[in-house]
Amino acid sequence: MDPTGQCHAQQDRQRPARSAHYLVNTPTAASAYRAAHLHTLHTAPLEDRVKTETAQVRADEKRSWHSGKCHCGAVTFDVLLTSHLTVSLCNCDICFKSGFQEILVTEDRFRITKGQGHLEPYKFGESASHTFCKTCHILPFYRPRSHPTGYYSVNARCMDDLSFAEVKYHDFDGQNWAASLAAGLQAFTE
Repeated sequence: MDPTGQCHAQQDRQRPARSAHYLVNTPTAASAYRAAHLHTLHTAPLEDRVKTETAQVRADEKRSWHSGKCHCGAVTFDVLLTSHLTVSLCNCDICFKSGFQEILVTEDRFRITKGQGHLEPYKFGESASHTFCKTCHILPFYRPRSHPTGYYSVNARCMDDLSFAEVKYHDFDGQNWAASLAAGLQAFTE
């Protein structure tokens, strides 16, 4: 509300800037965020970027399985990653309010190791099918709305260890989801 008493709903809805303390709580991640603070614009179609970005991973770079879990440990999972990650920071309501930091991976690089029966789906409007743990209500991963088959969106904050050689953070405007996706602004993990 301004001094004249008028409400500016659009302005009120804007999110505050994220600080390094808001991000994954490791010195490496915080330093990488402050140093890089990526605002990279991707213009190629998403499927083309997957092929291109995967091809750009060094031939000698090996992937390894990294574990993650919800808060109570009832749901556990593994993700196959290289040592170079891109983590997306989305400002849509659910990602912002839950603190979700996206690691977008192909289905073949993700596996649920325990707790499939502990997952509770949550869907609103035309959004993605989010999956929360029934016990602790943490959102460890979900099927992204942009790619409902073939991909998983994993919460970086639910990973047991994020000490990678390089972690880049990418801002994604989820408040304008359709326009951002159409402009090719979604980032993949590798």
